[in-house]
Formats: sequence, structure tokens, C-alpha cells
Amino acid sequence: MTNLQVLIDFFNYDLPNLKLLVPFGPIWFAWSWGCLVLCGALRTKRHWKTAYTRKIFHFLIFVTAAAIQLKWGTPMVCQFGISVTVLLIWTVTFGRSSALYVAIARPKDAPYQTMHIVVPYFATLIGGFSSAVFFGNFSVFGLLVTGLADAIAEPVGAKFGKHEYRVPSFVGLKVTRSFEGSTAVFVFSLVATALAISSLKTELNAMEMVYCLTLVPVASTVAESISPHGWDNLPLQVLPSGLAWSIVNGL
Repeated sequence: MTNLQVLIDFFNYDLPNLKLLVPFGPIWFAWSWGCLVLCGALRTKRHWKTAYTRKIFHFLIFVTAAAIQLKWGTPMVCQFGISVTVLLIWTVTFGRSSALYVAIARPKDAPYQTMHIVVPYFATLIGGFSSAVFFGNFSVFGLLVTGLADAIAEPVGAKFGKHEYRVPSFVGLKVTRSFEGSTAVFVFSLVATALAISSLKTELNAMEMVYCLTLVPVASTVAESISPHGWDNLPLQVLPSGLAWSIVNGL
């Protein structure tokens, strides 16, 4: 099957229709809104750092997407993505003084805080779309790696990061990551890969498991460490999903 046919099939069969939009849209919007409200309360009431509250929201959204992918498949994940999109559009357009906004807008990104909400969103959208179209249920590898490893890396770096290195930024901000955070990416990419393997109905043989458990965490750690600021959600979805799919399909 050609890449063009794969893309056509995605638009024909995997995009949500009104049968999904009407009953499930409000449910997924309410869930994503509740997640952001929780993070806003932690930021404004408990005075947690944005490095923590932003990544808690990140974790909740990606793990929810992974669970939906495994339970209902890509069309429902797309529906969930639409609901999250509506929430983020409202937040950055009308809610800039709200707890919802400050929960995910890093102070250190000023004066480009909104841009660094929008850019990761598009990185997530492109990465998730590519993984779903070309790798199907193997997109759960990328969702879990991004949801766990990337979510935990920033809080670990904020708390324990002592050995920093520069990463590219398209707007001239001085952006650093830490080797401690990158170590967390590797460890939790390994955990995420193990969870993805155990959750897939497709059985992997012993050698395929070894390859996945070796290559996916290494590739994810390298990708996260060199990605420009705000864009790591793209390779962290596509690389794990593509590697796992390729290993199982003998490519």
C-alpha cells in the first residue's frame, strides 16, 4: 500500500464523524478542561512551579490519548484531539489572565509564552497525525514515551538539573536542558516502551522486545536532547512509533 493510499484511508475511515462528535465531544472537552483546572489550581492555590503543572497537564492528556487509542482506536483519539484543541484555543485567546493559562505558560518563555503553548501544540498535532496515519496502533509507543518521559524530564531537570546544555530556540531565548533531565527521558522511555509492548494485542517475540526496549529509549533520549525548544513532541511521537512498527514488520 502506497503512502498516498494510507493517507486516503485515514481520511476515509479514521477521522471522527458526527456520530462521535455529538456524544463524545462534550465528554472529552470536560475531561481535558478538568485536567487543566486541576493544574491551574496547583499553580495558583498551591504555588507549584509551572514546570510541574504544565507537565502534569501534558502527562494527563497524552496518557488519556494512549488509553483511548488502545480502547477505541484512532477515530476516537482524533475526537479527543479536537476537544483539547478547542480548550487550548479558548485558553490562549480569551483566558490569558486565568489560572488555566498560567498553568501552562512558562514564565521563562516570556515574552513568547503564548507561542510556546501554540508551537508544542502543532508539534503534537503533526507528530500524532503522522504516527496515527502510518503506524496505526503502534502510535501508542509515541504517546506513552511523550506522555511519560517528556512529562517527567522537565520537573526532574527543574528540581535536580545541575549539568546543563544549550538547545536551539527559534526566537533567541536562552534555553537549556540538563543531563539529569535527559537521564529521566531514557529511564521513562524504557518504562513507556515496556508498557506499550504489554498493552498491544500484537505479540512481539523475544528479539523484537529486546530491539524495542533498546532502540526506542536511546532514540527518544537523543531526539529529545537535540530538538529545538517546543518541538520535541513531534520526534518523540514519530520515532518511537516508527521504530516499533519497523521492528515488528521486519524493516
